[in-house]
Amino acid sequence: MLSDIFHEIQAIENQIGGGTYWYRGHSSAEYKLTPTVLRNGGCNFELGLFYDYKMYSASLRTKDKSNWDLLLDMQHYGIPTRLLDWTTNLGTALFFALRNNPSSPCVWILSPFNLNLISTGYSTLADTAVIGDMPSEQAKDYGVHNILSSNTSIEKPFAIHAPHGNPRLAMQRGMFTVHGKSKEPLEVSCPQVVRRVDIPQDIIPTAKQYLAKLGIDEFSLFPDHEGLSQFLKTKHNING
Repeated sequence: MLSDIFHEIQAIENQIGGGTYWYRGHSSAEYKLTPTVLRNGGCNFELGLFYDYKMYSASLRTKDKSNWDLLLDMQHYGIPTRLLDWTTNLGTALFFALRNNPSSPCVWILSPFNLNLISTGYSTLADTAVIGDMPSEQAKDYGVHNILSSNTSIEKPFAIHAPHGNPRLAMQRGMFTVHGKSKEPLEVSCPQVVRRVDIPQDIIPTAKQYLAKLGIDEFSLFPDHEGLSQFLKTKHNING
């Protein structure tokens, strides 16, 4: 039953502690908590990719953006980065886990403050809005250039607090973790702060009905023409 999933998630939250939890939905339990740039043969091209985006996107921007803003934009537009998307909304994570025809859907639960206590020594989130492109000595480990060039002391993934710079991110209650120098999946490097809940195939129809009744759909999470298009196709059973 769907209620069993919620009870299991509650039990996991009690186990990993921290009081605040983020969620991430996967359509397959085989997928690791590894960011896209590390799924593409490593990160040798990462720094060059970032500065190419910074240069070529300048003509498309209407205002100056920090390096962190640009890295978040890259993630938003599907360019490989070392960021992983999370959400504070369990319903959103469940939606992404069940989207399309999942083979073995699951939801990951993360304790972000406990993660940072392990990776940075502080149980606070790094605020990307105040780090700047030339960070102070105290914040140099969090500078984008330093992270992408491995000139940081942070080995394990850490959680950040980033402004919701676009409507999709805001509606999805988006949050992010950032991989440090370690290329290990988050669940391998920090297993004590993250757990996975598998969703049985036989409850997927009920879970999808539950999400629909709550108004969690393509248009609510993607509030633009593309999201509306997908929402209407789903509503009227139109393929393609």
